[in-house]
Amino acid sequence: MIIKQIINTLLLLAITAFCLVYGIVGFIAEDLKEQIKKAEGLPVQVVKIDGHTYSNLEKANALLEFKSLKETFGSWIADWPELGKLFITSLIFGALGGVIKTVLQLIRKELLFSDSNVLLFPFLGMLIGLLVLGISYVLPTLLTSSFTEIRKTSLIFFCLFSGLFSEEFISSIKNNFVKLLTTKK
Repeated sequence: MIIKQIINTLLLLAITAFCLVYGIVGFIAEDLKEQIKKAEGLPVQVVKIDGHTYSNLEKANALLEFKSLKETFGSWIADWPELGKLFITSLIFGALGGVIKTVLQLIRKELLFSDSNVLLFPFLGMLIGLLVLGISYVLPTLLTSSFTEIRKTSLIFFCLFSGLFSEEFISSIKNNFVKLLTTKK
């Protein structure tokens, strides 16, 4: 019994550490890309840093931070396609929401470390993060006639909250989907 508690505790800590590190990296990468995009709209004031020329200081700072992030955490940040990075970041933030839910239930003594399902909420949160990503791409195309760009930072935190409130989220989706299917036209 005690060994199971130790293993579950260590696994939950490992999942939490992984989610925090790579979730934050994914979020920072998205934020830096937004900063680069904003900087491209600023007036040109050529800046040279370490032998490289940049159109303005804001863009130089954001690009240098992005380069540092890539060197520290791996090339997946720059080399993967946008959707792949968003997919991974949504999964991670959903899992992090599940970790928060697990910790809250452990604190309230609704769940014990010895329970075999102690790691299911992070897994469910991951799946919910994927569901939120899918919904965020499907709904705008169903509801509008033009392409709408998804605000990635908002989506990421929506995945976190959806992972935290996974049971309520699933219940809400189910109820709304049933209403949508049974609505008379």
